[in-house]
Amino acid sequence: MRSSNTSKAPIRPPNISRYEGLKGSGKFGIIENTDLLNNIIDLHEGTIKHIELLDGYYTAFATRLGNFLQEHGRPDDGSKNVKNAQDLIRMPQMRFIVIYGISFISQNLLQAHDSCIVQCSRLIGQIDTELH
Repeated sequence: MRSSNTSKAPIRPPNISRYEGLKGSGKFGIIENTDLLNNIIDLHEGTIKHIELLDGYYTAFATRLGNFLQEHGRPDDGSKNVKNAQDLIRMPQMRFIVIYGISFISQNLLQAHDSCIVQCSRLIGQIDTELH
């Protein structure tokens, strides 16, 4: 069965089993380049753990927003619109949720993901250099 939203890639949890296996076995020593090893550890133990934490906060935010809309919103029969959207946005609770969400997403979540992408790209380059 195809998803109705085919424009987005599926969201998958990070595949860190090889890293965890290497860490658990105590065989980090097979990576001879200390700088490379430190960068791999920093990525997994710092950056990815931080993103997992922020993603949890985002999930809680989305749940809170969804619960608020379910409790206070009135769906427009026959469409996907909310009849009382203007009333909702005037409510102090909704304004707080929206302001918090905008701030959290723009100042924390997006920056953390962008930073991780840059860090991963650098690490891939470092691995490529090491292998060639």
